[in-house]
Amino acid sequence: MPTTLLAQADSCIGSKTSLNFGEGKNQLGTFHPPRYICIDPRFLDTLTEAQFRSGIGEIFHYLLVSGQADFEFGEDLIDSIGLDRSKALPLIERSLKIKKKMIEIDEFDTGPRKVFNYGHTFGHAIEAASGFGIPHGIAVSIGMDIANCLSAKQGLVSIKFRNRARKVLEKIWQSDRLDKVKVSEFIGALKKDKKNDGRQVKAILTRGFGDMFLANLDLTDENLIWFEKYFANVLQDTDL
Repeated sequence: MPTTLLAQADSCIGSKTSLNFGEGKNQLGTFHPPRYICIDPRFLDTLTEAQFRSGIGEIFHYLLVSGQADFEFGEDLIDSIGLDRSKALPLIERSLKIKKKMIEIDEFDTGPRKVFNYGHTFGHAIEAASGFGIPHGIAVSIGMDIANCLSAKQGLVSIKFRNRARKVLEKIWQSDRLDKVKVSEFIGALKKDKKNDGRQVKAILTRGFGDMFLANLDLTDENLIWFEKYFANVLQDTDL
């Protein structure tokens, strides 16, 4: 019986159960599918604003991975659900349907399901670097923006796409800013991500709505400088 929006819209299905260990995120875990799930929307009224926004962040990661139509579905609802949390129910259902479809293809996360790491490699590093002071889904919303910015930097997507997605993602992260996080600690956490291959960071980048893919990110001096610039300017510099 999931009691948070994040659990209702995401982690209640998919069979992965994991624990943070040391300074790492989701380091210990296994697969254990539930036999039955009961989602009671009344629990949403017990959540703090940050917990609620965290769930919205996780939902939008599914909507963006799914495609433009699903993103626009959430885009139309994001303002109203802040005023009436019961309106999150269609988003919960949409999110679970997107995830369910992928689980049926790749239950054990060995291939296609890896696109759901969109925003998560960077988001997990933000969580760890903030001492888990920034909630998961909010960190993921910033992580998606980082992925979008890197994709735009490489010419994979337009600035127009990045800015349109950011307009929504900003409504999720709000006051949870990166001035709480040291870029050196973020890089340190990024290097410890369990999905890495040697010195290469495995991250999901994007070519646009519904077109996410696994990429290798080398932590070159150029990229380290870019991260420093991003952390300093993300809320001001729309051309980053």
